[in-house]
Amino acid sequence: MSRFPSSLYMPLTRERTIIAKLLRLKDIIGDKKEGIAPRIPIGKSSWWNGVRIGKFPQPIKLGSRTTCWRESDIDALIAGASQ
Repeated sequence: MSRFPSSLYMPLTRERTIIAKLLRLKDIIGDKKEGIAPRIPIGKSSWWNGVRIGKFPQPIKLGSRTTCWRESDIDALIAGASQ
């Protein structure tokens, strides 16, 4: 049994599997204190409201206090918004 949730595995070939890169909220909306530039310039409350109503991707819970999103989901969101 793997220590990672099965939703993180993406098939590469029949023999190999890769694990999706995960982003924490600060990697998505930025963090001025840590000098992380936002990928999506939005506030934390607005982000969570968008997740709740289905505008933004659903998170992956890794623990009781650890929430992440697949980088591919965020990239797709950005690409869709720029069209």
